[in-house]
Amino acid sequence: MKKVSVLILTFNRLKLTEKFVPVIIDRIGKIDHEVLIWDNGSDDGTYDWLENYGTADCRVTSVHASEKNFGMEAINFLAEKATGEYILKIDDDILPPLNFAQRIVRTFETVDEPKLAYLAWDMPWTNGSFARRSGMKLYNDPYGKRVETVDGEVFISYNTSPWLVNGACRLSPRKLFLELGGHPEGILYGVDYLITKRAKAYGYWIGFYSPADLIQHMGGADSKAYRKLKDALLEKHGAPKHV
Repeated sequence: MKKVSVLILTFNRLKLTEKFVPVIIDRIGKIDHEVLIWDNGSDDGTYDWLENYGTADCRVTSVHASEKNFGMEAINFLAEKATGEYILKIDDDILPPLNFAQRIVRTFETVDEPKLAYLAWDMPWTNGSFARRSGMKLYNDPYGKRVETVDGEVFISYNTSPWLVNGACRLSPRKLFLELGGHPEGILYGVDYLITKRAKAYGYWIGFYSPADLIQHMGGADSKAYRKLKDALLEKHGAPKHV
């Protein structure tokens, strides 16, 4: 398998970063990889912790920081610095299964679809999982297809506009990610919808890797005020609410 660059972005989430970044790194698996971390201008001590941790743990390739919050655009900065064939963006509050990077790269290469721009690891959601909530019609001919894997299924959507890829743990070929423009500038929420639309516009597909062991989102539940802000930003970009 080709090298994968694991990219982690954080902002003012010291406790979550302390708890889950080491676990994420522990669970990458046996694959050629590097780990790049970006702090988006935190003022709660997150960067200080990351700097110390990155110095102490040789598995961390590099830690970067900015004085301002660039939002999701900061993943582009890491992607440009990365040296892997693939980039695997994972949130700092995700509990991934064992060997997650090794497994998702292996699955991407096994599926072997040149049009597949993004492959996301499925996660639990209301009434099922993130992929299944949109209806299995999206992954059946003529809208898409389902591919059996050694430990589950891959759901591929040809017509990506009805829904979006899950950005909590998302793999893409690095070169293609950059060619498609990466993450748009100034986006805090709704980036997954926008990159999904762009992939479709250029004739690419999205997919979900859905084995028995899904990734787990461990961050706290949104407050009503935070949810209102988030939904307003999603609506601004034309994305579905409550994602």
